[in-house]
Amino acid sequence: MDQNHEEQIIKSFIVKRLQDRVLFELSTKKYRDKLHSRLTNYFETTVEKRYIRKIDFIKIPEIIQLLKREGAPSICYVCHTTKSMMENTIN
Repeated sequence: MDQNHEEQIIKSFIVKRLQDRVLFELSTKKYRDKLHSRLTNYFETTVEKRYIRKIDFIKIPEIIQLLKREGAPSICYVCHTTKSMMENTIN
């Protein structure tokens, strides 16, 4: 993902008091690798609460249905707590 896209995501979804720190962590190799763990383990205090929706593990077709039902645009960037599923774009 490009740096501009990452910055837009941080400014849109991360609580204001942590945005500068998260942007810094993304910009350095040392902290970037640790950031996933921090975001995963502390997402309830890191991500704006209005964007959090805890759901049981579901398959990608079910995620697509959920996003469509909620009025998401045709292209979405999905973040997931499982690193192997992070940074997937769903069309």
